[in-house]
Amino acid sequence: MKALKYRDVRRYRVGIILLIPLILFFIACGTDIDSPTGEIIAPPGSEIVINPSSLEVTDGSPTETRHYTTFAISVFDPEGKPIGRVKLKISYLWANPDDYNLVQLYDGSCSNSNPPTNPPKNSPMDAVTNDYGVYNLCVGFSTGNGLEYNASINVYSGTVYSSAELSIKSGT
Repeated sequence: MKALKYRDVRRYRVGIILLIPLILFFIACGTDIDSPTGEIIAPPGSEIVINPSSLEVTDGSPTETRHYTTFAISVFDPEGKPIGRVKLKISYLWANPDDYNLVQLYDGSCSNSNPPTNPPKNSPMDAVTNDYGVYNLCVGFSTGNGLEYNASINVYSGTVYSSAELSIKSGT
């Protein structure tokens, strides 16, 4: 076995020093962590589950009525375990913060007896699941007075996608 000379050691040291940042760069590219906030993008193979997966309301009344309901959005890894602090992008075709809009999106839980107190969000909106992998989306929508509309609540995180139908019908 041949002994290493000083210039050989120096050459290897320079190679190792140059290799370390390259390795760190690839490690950083392989993670989906948004460093300033600690939020992550759902990894490929994950699943987004929206509960309820659809909501159909039929209202034949002659007056327009405002309703509120909560859609619970959960994110699970490929093994079925909840993933906390996942960044979500949520949209609904006609949702916006205008007071007279058919549909509005809000942060948090709500119901007809417990309407939201926070302001409505623009669509699409950004959201983050809690530490247990759940985000509660409050949806305000109008029914009655002959209103009929149907669209999907779309939820994305990276390449992972799910949707829930909101369908409003006129009639009895």
